[in-house]
Amino acid sequence: MRTLPESSFRVLREMARTLFDGGRGVAESRLDFAVAELRDLLERAGLVARLLVHIAAVFLQFSPLVLLGRLVRFTHLPQGERARHLGRFEHGPFGILFVPLKLYLCLVYYEHPEASRETGYDGRPLVEVP
Repeated sequence: MRTLPESSFRVLREMARTLFDGGRGVAESRLDFAVAELRDLLERAGLVARLLVHIAAVFLQFSPLVLLGRLVRFTHLPQGERARHLGRFEHGPFGILFVPLKLYLCLVYYEHPEASRETGYDGRPLVEVP
């Protein structure tokens, strides 16, 4: 496995859509960028890191069955329900599986050139060193 199966990237894309939606939606171009960067990052990652992300993505995809008692995949939940489910997933007994997914998604999502403007970062250090 040099990179993840496409099914894992679909789960990660929908997770990113949910995590980074501030109420206005997330531009498809930003999601495309994040997935492309994530694919590149994971191609260079070690086998253990890739396996961990893959296992966590598969578990997230089928977690509504365990956490909600519903026979539906994460990617098929409505957006609002998906956001509530991510909160349960993160703070529930399987939260440790949430950490690598959120870590990698945040890492690549905020690499986008527009991220600095959105977060208010002007490129200068917070504290000037004399």
